[in-house]
Amino acid sequence: MKNKKTIFANNSAWTFSNNVANKFDHHIEKSIPMYNEFHWLGEQLSDYYLKDDSTVYDIGSSTGTFLKNLSNRHKNKNKIKYYGIDIIENMVKQINLKFIQ
Repeated sequence: MKNKKTIFANNSAWTFSNNVANKFDHHIEKSIPMYNEFHWLGEQLSDYYLKDDSTVYDIGSSTGTFLKNLSNRHKNKNKIKYYGIDIIENMVKQINLKFIQ
């Protein structure tokens, strides 16, 4: 991709593999404007949709922070299942750590 003849970037040149997962939450909060506000809004809206026996899939869940926040918010509901899906193995490890602790 070429932009204004000064910036060059290849599609998919970046990656979240290696040790990025360990620092991802801190990095993403600084890199995406209103990142935490979007999470807050999603959590607020979830009150209308998550009931007992619901199933939640978060596709591209990165470290599972949003899922963990949802599970904390709805901890008084029965049998909600949360699934974090990501293609980066280290991200999935972070999801598991958040839910095992």
